[in-house]
This record gives sequence, C-alpha cells and structure tokens, in this order.
Amino acid sequence: MEMILERIVIRNFMSHKRTEINFNMGVTAFIGPNGAGKSSILDAIYYALYGKSARETIPNLIKKGKRYCQVELTFRCGGKRYHVIRSHSLLGSKTTANLFEILENGKRKLIAREPTTVTKEIESIIGLNHKVFLQVIYVRQGELERIILEPRAKRKEFMSKILGIEDLQKAYENMRDIINDFERELERIKGEIKQKEERKEELKKVKKELKNVEKRRQTLLEELSKIKTSLTEVKTQLANLEKQKIRFEHFKAKLEKCESDLTALENKLDTLRKELVKCEDARKRMKEIEDKVKLHNKLAEAASKYYERDAVKSELLDLENDYKRYTLLKDTLAQLEKYYNEYQTVEENIEKIEHTLESYAEYYHELQNLEKEKNTIRRELNEYLREVNAFKKLLEEKLKVEIKHDEMGRLIGDTKARIEEIIDGKKREINNLREDLSSHIAVIDDRKKKIEELKKVRVKCPLCGQLLTESHRIKVIRDLMEEVREHKLEKMKIESLIQKLEKDLEYYEKEKTSLTELWNSYYNEIHPKLNVIRKLREKLQDMAERYTFLQEMTKEYLRSKQMLDNLRKKRRELERYVTEYNKVCAELEALEGKHGPPDNLRLNIELKKAKLRTLEDEIAEIESNLGVHFEHGEEVRLKLNELSMFKSEYEELKSDFERLRVIEGQLQNLVEQREKLKLEIQRLRDFMKKIQYNPKEHESVREKHDKLHALVGQYEGELKSLREQAIKLKQQISNLREKLKKLEAKEKYARRLDKFIKLLERLRSLYGKDGLQKVIREKAVKSIATLTSRYLEKFGLGISNVGFDENFDIKVYSSFYSEAIPVKNLSGGEIIAIALAFRFALAKVIAGDRVEMLILDEPTTFLDETRRRDLVNIIRDVFMTVERMLPQLIIVTHNRELEEAATTVYFVNKDATGTSRVTLQEEAKI
Repeated sequence: MEMILERIVIRNFMSHKRTEINFNMGVTAFIGPNGAGKSSILDAIYYALYGKSARETIPNLIKKGKRYCQVELTFRCGGKRYHVIRSHSLLGSKTTANLFEILENGKRKLIAREPTTVTKEIESIIGLNHKVFLQVIYVRQGELERIILEPRAKRKEFMSKILGIEDLQKAYENMRDIINDFERELERIKGEIKQKEERKEELKKVKKELKNVEKRRQTLLEELSKIKTSLTEVKTQLANLEKQKIRFEHFKAKLEKCESDLTALENKLDTLRKELVKCEDARKRMKEIEDKVKLHNKLAEAASKYYERDAVKSELLDLENDYKRYTLLKDTLAQLEKYYNEYQTVEENIEKIEHTLESYAEYYHELQNLEKEKNTIRRELNEYLREVNAFKKLLEEKLKVEIKHDEMGRLIGDTKARIEEIIDGKKREINNLREDLSSHIAVIDDRKKKIEELKKVRVKCPLCGQLLTESHRIKVIRDLMEEVREHKLEKMKIESLIQKLEKDLEYYEKEKTSLTELWNSYYNEIHPKLNVIRKLREKLQDMAERYTFLQEMTKEYLRSKQMLDNLRKKRRELERYVTEYNKVCAELEALEGKHGPPDNLRLNIELKKAKLRTLEDEIAEIESNLGVHFEHGEEVRLKLNELSMFKSEYEELKSDFERLRVIEGQLQNLVEQREKLKLEIQRLRDFMKKIQYNPKEHESVREKHDKLHALVGQYEGELKSLREQAIKLKQQISNLREKLKKLEAKEKYARRLDKFIKLLERLRSLYGKDGLQKVIREKAVKSIATLTSRYLEKFGLGISNVGFDENFDIKVYSSFYSEAIPVKNLSGGEIIAIALAFRFALAKVIAGDRVEMLILDEPTTFLDETRRRDLVNIIRDVFMTVERMLPQLIIVTHNRELEEAATTVYFVNKDATGTSRVTLQEEAKI
C-alpha cells in the first residue's frame, strides 16, 4: 500500500510554462544541463504536496511575466488514488488548494479545500510532514553520501531530528522550566500561608474596635432624641412669630405704597395746573395769526398752476433740443455706414477662417502631442539602449569578442556551459591525480617500512625470504631508497599539478559565478529591456506615416492662421468706426424710443406751446384775485415757506386749545382720589398698632433654633461616621474571614501541588536520554542496521553487515575480515552502496509501507568519475531486477551516465525564451 506518483501537470511554475509528466514504476531520470529546470520539477512535487518550496518564496515560483502558477499532482497511497491541485496568484497574493479522491468509476470526490486543510489531509494520508519528507524521501544535492562521510556528531544530530529524539530532548529541557515555574509557585504560596496567624490576630482587633463603635453610637442616639424634642418646641414658637412678621410686613408695605401714591397725585396736580395756564395762552395767539393762515391756504391752492407752468416750459425746451440732436445724428450715420458695411464683410471672412482652423487645429495639436510622445519614447529608448550597451560592452570585454544584442543570451549560456565542462574536467583530473598521489604515498610508506625491517633483519630478506649477505642487504636497501626517491619526485610533481589545477579550478569557478551573475542579470534585467527596445522601435516606426500627414495639415493650419491674423488686424482698424456707428444708432434708437418718429416730436412741441398759453391765462386771473404777482413758481414757494411758519404755529396752538377741557376734568378726578388715599393711610396705621410684633424677640428665638439645629446636625454627622465605620469594620471582618478561608484552601493546594511536581519529575525522567530516547534510538538503530545490511547483501559487494552504535557511529563488516572496516578505508563504490542502502532503510523505517519511493536531486554532485560509475551500476543492477528494493526512484541529474540506470528518461532543456521543455525518450529496455 505504498505511495506512488502517477502524473504531474505544471503551469507557469518557475521556468516551466506548461509541462506534463507521467511517472512510471522503476527509475525515472530527468537529464539536462544546469539551469534547465530539472530541480523545478521536484520543487513542483514538493509544492503540490505541502504548499511550500525547498528553494524559493511562494511568489517567486510564478514564471516571469505570468500572473499565476498551478501544479496538479496525481498519486496513489493506501490503495486509493488522489489528485491535488495547488495554485498561487499575484492578484491579492491568493493561494488556493483542492484535494480529490479519484473513485473507481473515474469521478473525483472533493475531500479537502483551502491550503492548510489540504496539507494536513495529505500529511495524514502519507504519514509524513514536510520536514521529514525533505530529510528522508527528497535527497537534495550533495546529501547522498554526506550522511555516511560526515562526522559522527553531525550524523547523530541528523538522526535525532528524523527520529524525533531531538523533540524529546527539547521536551525534557522544557519540562525543567515548567517544573521550576511550579516550584516557584509553591514557594510563593508557602510564603502566603505564613500570614495566617497574623490575619487571625488582626480579626480579633477589628472585632473589639467594632464593639466600641456600636457602644458610642447608642449613647449618641439617646442624647439626640432629647435635643430633637427641644427643637420641636422652639420650631412652634418660631412659626408663630413668623406669621406675626408676615402680617406686619404686609400692612407696612401697603402703607408705604399708599403714601407713595399720595405723593405722586400731588405732583400730577401741580403739572395739570401748569398745563391749564398754557392752554389759555394758546387761545389768545391763535386769534392774532388767523389772517395769515387763511392767505397761506389760498396761495397753496394756486401754487400747482405755477409749478405746472414751469414744468411745461422745461419740457418744451427739452423737446426742441432733442429735435435738433436727431437731425445732426442722421447726417453723421450716413457718413459712417460705409465703414460699418466693410467691417461686416471682414467679420464674415474671419468666421469662415476660424471654422476652417478648428478642423486644422486638431491636427496641429495632435502633431504637438505626437512630437512629445516621440521625444519621450526616444529618451526612454536611449536610456534602455544605454543600459543594454553598457551590459554589452561589459560582456564584450569579458568574452573578448564583438556581440550583437540578440546573441548575448546564447553566448553567455554557451560560454557558461563550456566553463562547466572545463570545471568538470579539472575536477576529474584532480581526483585522478589524488588517487595517483595516494598510490605513491602508499608505496613510499611501504618501502620505508621495508627499509626499516631490512636494517633490523640480518638473516632473512623480508621481500624474497632468502638468506641475506651484507652486500645483498645493502643493495636491496639502496634499491628501495632509490624507489622511494623516484616516488617522492612523482609525488612532488603530482602535488604541483594538483596545486596548479586547483588554482585553475578556482579561476574557472569564479568565471562561472561571474557568468551566472551575468546570466541572471541578462534574463532578469537585459532580456526584458531588449523586448522593450524592440517594442519602442516598432512604435516609432508606426508613428512615422502619421507624423508626415500631420505635418502637411499643420502647414495648412499655419497658412490659414496667417490670413486670420491679417483680417483681425483690419477688423481692429475698423472697430473705432463701428463703435461710433453703434453709438449713433443707439442714440437715434433712444430718441425714437422716447418720442417716436420725427413727426411725433414736432407735434409734441406744438401741443406743449398750446398748453403753456392756457396756464399763463389761468395764473393771470389768480394774481388779480389775490392782489399779488409772481414771475416764477420759485417765488410762490418762498412766499409759502414764509407763511408756513404761521400755519404750523396755528396747528400746534390748536391742539393745546383742544386739551383745555380735558385737563379741567382730570383736575377734578385727582382731587377726589387724594382724599380717599388719606383715609386709607390712617386705617392702615391703626391695624399695625393692634398686631404688637416684636423683632428682638423674634431674633432671639431664631438664634436658639439655629443652635439646636446645628447640634442635631453635629450628632447626626457623628452617627453617620460611626455607621460607616461600623460597615467598614464589618467588611474588614468579612474580608479577613475570606482571606483566612483562602489561606486554608492554599494550604490544601500547596499539598496537591507538591505531589504534582513530584509526578512531573518522574514524567520528565521518561523523556531523558535513558528513557524514551534510548528506547527509540535502540529500536531505530537495530531496524536501520538490519535493513541496510539486507539491501547491501542484494548489491553483492562482499559487505556482510553494517551496524550502528547508539551514537550512530557506522561499523562496516566484510565477509573477508573479522574486524570492522573504517569508512575511510572503503572504496568509492562501497561508500555509494552503503549511502544508497542507508537511504532506502531510513525511508522504510520512517515512512513505513505508506511511502516506498525516493527522490535524488543531483546525486552525482561532488562525485568523481569512478564513484559516478559505481552509482550508475548499483542503481541499474538493483532496479532493473524483477525484485526491486523500492517501487519508484526519481533522479534529477546533469550527467548522461545515469541514463543507463533509468527505466524512463526525460530530457530537460531551455528554449530561446528561457522556458523549460521536457521530452520523453523511449522507455529503456529491461
């Protein structure tokens, strides 16, 4: 019931636009150059399962220029098939995920949605979280044999993480902090419990204080009752005095009002007497000026005729002046009319040209905007060209060759690939030389050992076993020393060559890094800029034809504009004549509006003259009757002003005269009121004598009342204070009893807490090195060692057994030796075999039967040619047999050698646009 990958569909994921891959049983190899997008396929698998990336942040997984990425993965586990879809969009940084179960009829059943829920469900299905998957199933670059070759401490640390021992150790350490917290809490509670006796003593004191307060309160209540009785008697006496005061004050106020009213009546009588004298004087003056008032009235009636005569004279003069003005304006209008007609013609021509200019103006403004846009594009184009040319110059200096813009990406990639090949070659040379060096060192050590033996041995030769003569011994030693010298010379040459090759390798590694940076700069910065440059040039080319057309239209616009300027100049010259013409017309229209046609104006003049003659006759008759003569209405107005003073005086005197009888009646009425008030004042004085109100007695009783009232307030205040004090003391007693109750509860809690701390200590010891950690370590060591040995037995390398101690120190046993072989003495092939067997065993122990697959990302990194060959042979021998160790092995590599070991091969390359392309080779023959 193992987990097997079936199919993956990748969209816009890193360098992949759309890639679809079917996974078969056996070994599937993805082969291609570095940077082709091979590892991105593994990243897509990891992303589909866990929604995470082993190398990038989630937004960086989206292919350049795209707005979303999506991965679909179909796998089977536990006898069921599943389909997971994950996607991420730049729009709102939204991530979606759905997990389906594929039913037997082919239909899909949704079992989880939302990223977190989907991840938890997949972890439940396959039994691995993302950390364990990365450490056990997904073997990343350089990690295949590292677990075997790295120091024991590092291996122990790695295994502790995988097996959960590290988590148990953390739990063990964290529980110490928890226990410390509980111990501090216990000590704190014990400190509080010590206060119990103090609280009991405090309770006793508070109860005594409450008793004293209650006793004092009872005494005050008795004294207060007596004082309140006396206060009631004084209140009654004070109330009677208040009533007497109110009646006395009432009559006093009425008396004061009557006396005030009497004084006011006397003053009023004096005033009326004075007014009576004034009325008598008015009657006498009215008699004196009566004739002059009559003359004023008659002359006022005739004044309108004088005023009308003056108005008719003025109107007649205006009409005659308007008639003269009308005649003059008519003559002036005839002279200005030719200029007005010329102005109208110019205005019509201006209107036509302005209408024409409106259509041309659009072209003119479009040309201006187009020029601005062209300049903007040219500036933008020059800026991009400057940056691209700077990069091109840097690249030309780097590669020592002239380059075209469209060749830069290809040249960088080709050069980088050549340098990678050189680096691989240098590494192979160094590894080969180191093996030769090891051989020379081994020979030197062997020969030195034999020389030492020869120096000691005197009978038998340690080389051939023959009896030694002295001369023979010396000759053998010299031959061995010569051989040592020759090997040392070879060793020095090899070391010198290695040193030179390492310097060369360092140089090419730097060159590779530099080219990688240039490659990244090109695809991230320069390549997009080249696309922009191409688009900008196309845009300028599209603008050219429109620009020529707009230039022609602009010439027509400027020609029409010049004609318009000339006409406007002519119009400005004629405007003063037109203004004068309009003024004359307006004035004529005003005169005609005022008087009508000229014949009406002449008729109005004759009518005004007739009316003036009539008024002259009427005024002559009035002057004859009155015996006066006035030339103008103004003289009449002055005479009326002179007589109006008498008229006004007469009218004022008339009102005073009319008040005479009213005043006489008022005098009679006021005399009667005065007599009545005198009688009322006497009556009120008699009532006040009968009341017998004493203010001093009233004040004495009030003082007595206030003293008793204050004493009551004082007693009540003290009682209130005592009552509040009693409440506080009762509350204090209640609080103390509650505290004592809590302290007793804390005593019980402290006993329980002490037992709990001891229990935690026992639990903590279970998480320690000698507890569960030891059990897990021993069980895992045994299982991994057994499985590793079983897998190695199938490899047929002569290794009989591999063991691990509790610190994961590796013990390797061969069927040829009884003692353990140190890992450093193993051959490259043996190390690769143990590493693979160990990885298979680790996956089996950790994942169990649910995940029987392994992913190897660039397993040949850091391997020399021999070890790569060994890896290929082992994988081929193991996975191309009927009985496979694992149903599915997925390998990503740049070495074509692994093609031999694969049952299914995919080639991964990038096209000219930087998009990864995956092609399937025919399935390998088993």
